[in-house]
Amino acid sequence: MSRTAPSPQFSRKGMRQRIARRIVVVMTATLTASVSFSAPPGTFTPTGNMTTTRASHTATLLPNGNVLIAGGTDGSQALATAELYDPATRTFAATGNMTTARNGHTATLLANGKVLIAGGSDVSQLGGDGSQPLATAELYDPVTGTFSPTGNMITAQSGPSTRLANGKVFFAGADRGEIYDPATGTFALTGAYADPFPVSWSTATLLLDGRVLVIGFATGSFASAAELFDPESGTFNVTGPTDDSGAAGTATLLTDGTVLVVTPTFDIPPDDAELYDPGSQTFTHIGTTIGYHDFSAAVRLGDGTVLITGGQLPGGNGSSATELYLPATRVFSAAGNMTVGRDFHTATLLGDGTVLIAGGLSIWSPRQLTASAETYRPSTDVGPVGLAGSATVDSNGNWTVSGSGGDIWGTTDAFQFPHQTFGSAGSLTVRVDSLQDTNAFAKAGVMIRASLDPGAAMAILDIKPDGGVEFMTRAVSGDSVHFIAGASAGFPLWLRLAWDGGNVSGSISTDQVNWTLVGTGSITLPSHPVGGLAVTSHDNSRLATAHFDSVSTGGNLLVDGDFEGYAPPALGPPGWIDDFPFRAIRAKSETNQPHSGLQNGACWATTDQDCGMHQEVNAPTTGSYTLTIFANADRPGGLVGANVNGQTANSAPVDVRGFGTYGAPYVIAFSANAGDTIRVWMYSPATPGYVVIDDVSLVADVQQ
Repeated sequence: MSRTAPSPQFSRKGMRQRIARRIVVVMTATLTASVSFSAPPGTFTPTGNMTTTRASHTATLLPNGNVLIAGGTDGSQALATAELYDPATRTFAATGNMTTARNGHTATLLANGKVLIAGGSDVSQLGGDGSQPLATAELYDPVTGTFSPTGNMITAQSGPSTRLANGKVFFAGADRGEIYDPATGTFALTGAYADPFPVSWSTATLLLDGRVLVIGFATGSFASAAELFDPESGTFNVTGPTDDSGAAGTATLLTDGTVLVVTPTFDIPPDDAELYDPGSQTFTHIGTTIGYHDFSAAVRLGDGTVLITGGQLPGGNGSSATELYLPATRVFSAAGNMTVGRDFHTATLLGDGTVLIAGGLSIWSPRQLTASAETYRPSTDVGPVGLAGSATVDSNGNWTVSGSGGDIWGTTDAFQFPHQTFGSAGSLTVRVDSLQDTNAFAKAGVMIRASLDPGAAMAILDIKPDGGVEFMTRAVSGDSVHFIAGASAGFPLWLRLAWDGGNVSGSISTDQVNWTLVGTGSITLPSHPVGGLAVTSHDNSRLATAHFDSVSTGGNLLVDGDFEGYAPPALGPPGWIDDFPFRAIRAKSETNQPHSGLQNGACWATTDQDCGMHQEVNAPTTGSYTLTIFANADRPGGLVGANVNGQTANSAPVDVRGFGTYGAPYVIAFSANAGDTIRVWMYSPATPGYVVIDDVSLVADVQQ
């Protein structure tokens, strides 16, 4: 570690963009969404195990990006334990216990950030025991990490729940619906169900218009039942009917407002699939799934597709199979196998677009539940593609990307896009070795865009099958794409896209030494745009495959190193992560002591308790790295540093200076191998006072 005098490049945030244009980082096997990753999109990767085996539990994404895992059964008893999954560390840690052991219950995130846990059963039976339901309910507070009782339900139940647009929570009980009011902590009955026969409800889906679709089956005849609940009137109306008999296994709201309903056929695969249209109030049979999905878990991904995971096989074992539903074509396609067979598990969409899959039953006899967990990183298709794309990378950093889609043109793009989050200034360089000729307007190239929305502002530098080069932009989201400039070339070809705020440029080279500017433009980008490799076939019935190598990026590897992207006091992915509850005091963003700009990061303590924050990235290349960080403290004991794969690589004590006085930055050098996990961190000791940081930069030194 060495201390240096303030450098002009780091004296102001805007000046740091000059450094971003000079540094080239050789990417080997890491190009990703939000945080770097070593596994390619469309794969399942084991993560840390839960603290205990469990099934029939709940998993709730919290506002800070962590996931609350609560209750369930370990096969011998209902569980009161709960734990938190931290996506940044990919580990689980225990949190406070529930006030009541419960299994087959519901968990609903409230508008105030707390989680309502209700109903279920206190027996060990998978899914709970509907004949012995609980009426109790409780609240989990992420700030304190504790559970506390709230009002009881009027009728004990284990039916589904969903949060309404007004912030209240709807429960579909066996006899009557109920509404929980967070303001009063009490439950109230809704109007009676429209169906005169007793119904066991299995799903409750909030529609775009605020109504709730509930689906179940008549307990006497097993005939399907579906009703619409109107929160404004508190009444139910029969809708449908469904084409399938039995209870819906999953009901997933799609981006167009329709609902994908998958109804298990039990030991006779495949399962039936329907679409519910709230406008016409009709169910339309759209075909069947590929495999068994009784007691499965389904989640809508960021691109609008639906991932269906696991289910119960004949004989009772959990299935490892998964599949994707593509709304554009109404087709189910295999999505690969999980590392473990599962049913009665959970699947939770995380803030970075990956899916956390946790727990469940693996083996029926002898009964084996699992504590294992894994993540699924979707293959990132943007827009209405006809076929699911894919992206893989080998150990040498060679990328194979396949994408369909109508085009990258007009007001809506459709293409395959493995990507990562960047800062407001940076560059992306790649060599395109080949592109399959599916159409004269097929494209393979590099792109920066405001978001994953199909109509987002963007700039692309691409090459077509005939060697024609295009530099195009969509200046603002929702606008049409404009062709700026072009060139004639051939394969292989180096492409470089650079941006500085809203100014973008595209250049090409045949040798990575001599570069020719193709064009420049101006687009509206947020502080953290997404950039990556773009491939479209210009034919929704076909996939175009492109081969890339030598992917490199330039700029700060950290997200929100200047804290300007946060609304104080918030922190969270894809940037800085609070160390709470591992450390007792919450870290935060604030406006009290910025080194530059308007905001900084801080730990403030009034008691003898410690605090900290961190940010993780995967090392994009083997070599040396430089962490530059401005820090200040009002008492000794503060530290800043970097870890590699959980071990301290280098650190420095934070000097005590006056309020708002940062002085020279701390420049911390260390080495890492490609794929290593680098954690940049700040620590505030367990004494009253503060440690503040700002303008944090992590760069890979230029590789020769």
